[in-house]
Amino acid sequence: MIVDVMAKGGNMRDSVETAIEWVSQVKTLPQPMVVVAGTHGSGKTRLAKLLAAKGWGTYINLSLTLSRYVMTVNPRDPVRWTTEFMTGLRSDRGNEQPLILDNIEAVFQPELRLNPLSWFLQMAREVPLVVVWPGAVSQGEFFYSTPNRPDYFHQREPSVIVVNITGESG
Repeated sequence: MIVDVMAKGGNMRDSVETAIEWVSQVKTLPQPMVVVAGTHGSGKTRLAKLLAAKGWGTYINLSLTLSRYVMTVNPRDPVRWTTEFMTGLRSDRGNEQPLILDNIEAVFQPELRLNPLSWFLQMAREVPLVVVWPGAVSQGEFFYSTPNRPDYFHQREPSVIVVNITGESG
């Protein structure tokens, strides 16, 4: 299900209310994951931090956390280290609250050999997630980057709740 809301132009309140509505239900959803999607400057990070400040989850800058972790492991064994990383996220923060994963760009790096959306869905089986998606999601189709770039990603996954944040850049 895709929920489109405006983040700028006086409608951020609607975005917060819509996101809180879905985040408050994330533990009971068949797929315990909510995606907040939007382009650069749409207000996604501000919304994610606001959700965390209101007690709706634990905010994590995923690219920063993941890059620090990858420096300590053998990246040639992605199955092992990704499982260990997910276990560490859960044990460090518990699984009572959803994890709000922002700045996820690192997971699209081809060197990591991850399918980002599948990885998040797998993680959501263990702990509810709110994933801040830095790209477009339309009719269940997830996009990141542009074709012909090594970090390009496209996958269809209609079972995930998506709150699309749209508006002015900046």
